[in-house]
Amino acid sequence: IYSNIKTKYNQVEKFTMCKIIDSTQIEINNYQENKMPFTIESSDDVEIMINGIKYEKGKRIYKTGKYEIKISNIEYGIKLKLDYLEYNKLLKSMNSNTKYINQKDIYYISKYEDFNDKWLRIRCENNKYHLSLKKKDEDNCFNKKEVVFDDLNSMKIILNNIGLTEYGIIDKNRITIIYKDKFSISFDNVKGIGYFVEIKNISDCDDIKTKIKEIYELLGELNIDIKYIDTKRYFDYL
Repeated sequence: IYSNIKTKYNQVEKFTMCKIIDSTQIEINNYQENKMPFTIESSDDVEIMINGIKYEKGKRIYKTGKYEIKISNIEYGIKLKLDYLEYNKLLKSMNSNTKYINQKDIYYISKYEDFNDKWLRIRCENNKYHLSLKKKDEDNCFNKKEVVFDDLNSMKIILNNIGLTEYGIIDKNRITIIYKDKFSISFDNVKGIGYFVEIKNISDCDDIKTKIKEIYELLGELNIDIKYIDTKRYFDYL
């Protein structure tokens, strides 16, 4: 997946093409030593690669200059539940040639605590596996922790042995589009459930209220009625 990262130099913003290797790695392809210096600040479970060289997780990497890249594990977004006609109309308006990818999300519950404000899942995508824990901080704001692993059966055994049991599977085909370099819009065709659109604000703004406000402004721009906002998690459809 290719995306843009916003960088700043002398208060001037620009966008740098990068490659999303998986949810914990990001690779900057057009970085050139001494020509495009910047500072990178990564969170604890994000790995940075520049020209194939891996940098230590959770560390700030200093290069001469004033470019800066920040990566956060806080997600700001909403989900819409649409009928097929509205879903297809919105997807076509994006003018994207991106193809669907299949994602199977295996959700788990615990014997020892409820999962009312959080959910744990294994995502299977392109022969890669991601174990993710999402916790709701406040409305439209989620804290996400994720690890990538190779052996699905071993992970299932580990989870079962610590009191976690499989609750159900969400099987969906997804298209993700970066819109105006500020929003990540995912179009989900969920098997047996329906059509959904997830909109996340991926801008570098640090103010939560501003990020949420911008999402609602985007709904107005795209002529999407707020009645389509779905407050249920995919977990809740199981």
